[in-house]
Amino acid sequence: MIHAWFDGDLNVPALPDWLVPYFEGVQNFVAETGFEPVAWEQAIYEPIHRYAGKYDVRGKMRGQRLPALVDFKSGEIGKWTRVQLAAYTCGKPHARVAVGLGAGLSGGKNYECEVYGIDTLAKHLQVFHASLIIARFHSGG
Repeated sequence: MIHAWFDGDLNVPALPDWLVPYFEGVQNFVAETGFEPVAWEQAIYEPIHRYAGKYDVRGKMRGQRLPALVDFKSGEIGKWTRVQLAAYTCGKPHARVAVGLGAGLSGGKNYECEVYGIDTLAKHLQVFHASLIIARFHSGG
């Protein structure tokens, strides 16, 4: 829905009622942050630690010097999201932005936003790498 809206391919009047709060949340997020997408759902691969993933969207936000990796969530943002987004950077400097979407979030704006700057990237990557070590240990690999 979000990608289609940015591309001008979303039939907004035809959205089912249950989807409207999510769409309104995206609209409010864009209006308040000036977010502009650059690339959608690109796969990343990190060969040293042997993991891959696909981020939702990379783009620019008003007031951010670095490119932003944005991950949209249905509902509230989980604490693990900051670690997930750090992994998507493959250690390159990016602002990381988590956006929770849904009815009633942020007092009726239907979205909440957490921005993780470069200052926390190393810490979140350490947590991610530690989880990889534990996962490999438990899988016997």
